[in-house]
Amino acid sequence: MKFPILLSLPLLVFGFELNFSKEFSKSILPTELSSTIKVVVENQEEKEVISSLNQYNKFLTKYDKINKSNISMAITPKYIYKDGQSIFMGYNGVLNATVSSTKSSKIKEFLEEFYSQKEENNVSLLMPALQWRINDKVYEEELDQLRFDAILWAKSYSNELSKKLNNKCHVKNITLNGNSRTPMMYASEVKMLNTRSKIEMPITEKVNETITIQPHFTLECQ
Repeated sequence: MKFPILLSLPLLVFGFELNFSKEFSKSILPTELSSTIKVVVENQEEKEVISSLNQYNKFLTKYDKINKSNISMAITPKYIYKDGQSIFMGYNGVLNATVSSTKSSKIKEFLEEFYSQKEENNVSLLMPALQWRINDKVYEEELDQLRFDAILWAKSYSNELSKKLNNKCHVKNITLNGNSRTPMMYASEVKMLNTRSKIEMPITEKVNETITIQPHFTLECQ
């Protein structure tokens, strides 16, 4: 009487796993023009460096027509080494900030007003290339949607396998290790140096940015 039970046992415990990865992606049009700005101040007196940096920091704090973030200031002494000795040359001060707006005209207006604050020759205003980017909140929402799409696809695929293989298949595990973004579109570099000059800010055409995830799936069939 035990023999039939032993014969049927492999049918009950037999199963297999499928392990694979699949890419999910979505193209989104960037909505914000963004860049970092840098103020560099050099002076023999530390208090003069602090005063200059505070002037620009105060302007940034009050300016409310664009988005600002990651504002930071740092002051360090400057030395040169000659004949084995260090010679004090003064202080270097740096202010960094990230600025962004959905309207390029607002960025241009900000740059013009920001540059108008410059009076001293020992102050340099620098701005790397402008870049179109996806708003952080929108990016996270789209990323969540891609994850949701991956889960729905896995459930649908396991049901399809169950029908085709005549087995009961289910999703055992989904691993989402990370995500990637395509390179951003840059406009020409904008620099504001020691000499006064007209600010030119050419804006390139927006291009879609692709968000990609590549989850790893484990499906079990019995």
